[in-house]
Amino acid sequence: MSRPGRLPLFLFLFALAVRAVHLVQIHDCPYFDRILPAFDQHNFHVGAAAFARGDWMASSSNEAYSPLYKYALGGIWKLTLGASFRELPEEAWRAFVKDGFSPGLDETPAFLLARGVHLLLGAVLALLLFLETRRYFSERVAVISSLLYALCGPMLFHEALLSREFPAT
Repeated sequence: MSRPGRLPLFLFLFALAVRAVHLVQIHDCPYFDRILPAFDQHNFHVGAAAFARGDWMASSSNEAYSPLYKYALGGIWKLTLGASFRELPEEAWRAFVKDGFSPGLDETPAFLLARGVHLLLGAVLALLLFLETRRYFSERVAVISSLLYALCGPMLFHEALLSREFPAT
């Protein structure tokens, strides 16, 4: 592989490695698989769970948000937890909608996959940033901007949130 092909690959893999380390570190956080009802993420989490449970409207407490992100997240929930949500008794489902979690339901695989997809998109953004910056400026500026983006702490934080704003940026 020639040098022009190696550099973008290296930058993508570097950004991906940084995000993998971040995912491993946040996995031990007590709120990795719990979302408090006070956060917007709760709306997406409950809507995605409702979609995984068979509710095509992806109903949640706040319907002011567009449902597309709830459907995407619901697809991940359906892959990892679909049967678990369908088998929840109605009383446990109501508690889940209110509190954002249900005792005895291990949601860690769903959160791991969803956050992993977000972080993968972040690594792709680092690559796209490199390609566009190189197109309009120079390769040196493109490498610097891509590395800065790959190591930017606030971006890592926001990429790992279950929020519709990140995939849209």
